Amino acid sequence: MKKFSLILLIATLIISFNLVACTKSPTPEPTPTPSTPATPSPESKPVTLKLWSAFNTDQWAATPCLFMFIDKVNELGKDVNLSIELLGGPELFSGYEGVEAQAKGLLDMSWTSLAYTSSLVPETRVATMLGRSPSEERESGAYDLMNQFLSKANSYYIFRVPMDPYFTVYLNKKVTTPDFTGLRIRTGGGGDDYFIQALGGTAIVMSISEIYTALEHGAIDGYDFPCVGIVQRGYNELTKYIVSPDYGSCPTVVTINLEKWNSLDDAQRTVLTQAGIEMESDLIPVWQDYYKADRQKALDSGIELIEFSAEDEAKFLHATEAGWERVIEETPSLADYYPLVKMQ
Repeated sequence: MKKFSLILLIATLIISFNLVACTKSPTPEPTPTPSTPATPSPESKPVTLKLWSAFNTDQWAATPCLFMFIDKVNELGKDVNLSIELLGGPELFSGYEGVEAQAKGLLDMSWTSLAYTSSLVPETRVATMLGRSPSEERESGAYDLMNQFLSKANSYYIFRVPMDPYFTVYLNKKVTTPDFTGLRIRTGGGGDDYFIQALGGTAIVMSISEIYTALEHGAIDGYDFPCVGIVQRGYNELTKYIVSPDYGSCPTVVTINLEKWNSLDDAQRTVLTQAGIEMESDLIPVWQDYYKADRQKALDSGIELIEFSAEDEAKFLHATEAGWERVIEETPSLADYYPLVKMQ
C-alpha cells in the first residue's frame, strides 16, 4: 500500500509538472527581522510546508543537517502554527526537475543545490565559488542580492549550509606544485571548469555517477568533488592522492516557493528566517566533526595527502578567483555580486 501511495504521488506530481505553466514571479515580501523567540501568533493560520530534498536522505548532504533544520522549524513554529513535513527525495524529482517544480508551485520548499537553478538563474553558476561564510554573506548584502536573483526561479532564499571550504581535487598522478598541465580533471561544470583551467588542467564535465567508471578506465587523471564522501562512494579504491587545501563553497541551500513565502504571515516568515540564521552557526561544529572523521577514513584507506608550500598554496587558492572574470563576462549581473562574496 505504501509503495502504491508513493507511485500515485510521483505520478500526480509529474502530471502537474507537465501541465502547470510558469507565470511571472511575484515580488517577495521583505525578510523580517527575527526576534528571539518569535512572537507568538495564535491567529496564524496553520501551515505545513512540504519540503523536497534533492539528495538522498541517508547521505551527508541531507543527514543530519536537513533533519536538524526540520526539527528547528517545527520547534520554533509551534507558537505560530508553522511546521515542515519531508515530502521525499530524488525519487520524486531530479535536482533540475525539482527547481522547475518549485518554480511552478508544485513544491513548497527545497533542500537543494544552488547549482541546480542555473537553467533559470544563471547567476547561481558561481555557487561553488563563494569566498565568504553564509553569515558573512548576510552582513555584506550578498544574501539579499542572491534573493533578487532567485526570484527568477519564483523562489525565496532561506539559508546556505555552512560547510566551507567544500571541494577537493583528487588525483591519480602526483604533483608537487599547483600545476595541473596535462591532467584531465573531472568537474561538475560552471566556475569549477575555470579553476581547473587556471591551474593548467583540462576540465572534463561529467556527472557524479560517471566518476567511478571513468577512474576505472583511466579516462580521467583526477576529479573535483566534495571534500567528504569518497569512501562512501568507493572512489577511494581508485584514488591515490588528495590535494590540500580544500577550496570553494558549499552550494546546498534551503529555498521556498516565492508565492508560498508571501502567503505566510510575518510571524511565520520570522520563524523561517530565524531558523536559517541559527542553522548557519549550529551546523559549523557538526560539519567540522564529520569532515575530520571522513577525511581520516580516506587517509586510512591508503590515499596520500599532497600539501603545497605556503606560496604555492596561495597560488592554488588564487586560481579559484580566476573563474570570476570569465563568469562576469558571461553574466554581467554578477559584477555587483562578486565584491560581496570575494575572499577577504
